Amino acid sequence: MTTLRPRTTWEHCVSMADLLRQWAAQDDPTLTSEPERTQATVLLAAVLHDRAQQAGLEGPAVTKLPLVDVADGLQYVVSALQACPAPADTGGRERDDLLERYGDADVEVLLSRVRQAVQRHREDAGVDETLLADRLPALCERIPALQAAARRRQETLTSLFPEEPS
Repeated sequence: MTTLRPRTTWEHCVSMADLLRQWAAQDDPTLTSEPERTQATVLLAAVLHDRAQQAGLEGPAVTKLPLVDVADGLQYVVSALQACPAPADTGGRERDDLLERYGDADVEVLLSRVRQAVQRHREDAGVDETLLADRLPALCERIPALQAAARRRQETLTSLFPEEPS
């Protein structure tokens, strides 16, 4: 399987939002089933994108957002969704659906779960000023796919650079 690297700021936001969601899904399995999985990712990505725009961050620099800014941004989810540049095949349909159904009970439940997920990240980090980038080690520890990728990377490095005998 080939994994494409994010190219645009929006794609970086989707990628980071999905990692944050996967970590939180360890405590809230509803965030692993569709349509909640994709909707939660798009909702969180829209907030990340909105906050990144306000902070003047582009591309991979979105990881320089503090968790507290993400939590604050969840208060303005409608405007974040409205401003979100998601193309149809990368969250645009979900964004439109969330905006159309905003205020419905199921969207409110989803928003509550996303808020709780961000709050769990903040509690785990212990410091509000923690940047998203600072969460990457915790994400790697808890997300099985990232653990497997790290093992493969280490195996490759070990095969390329074996230890020299002492």
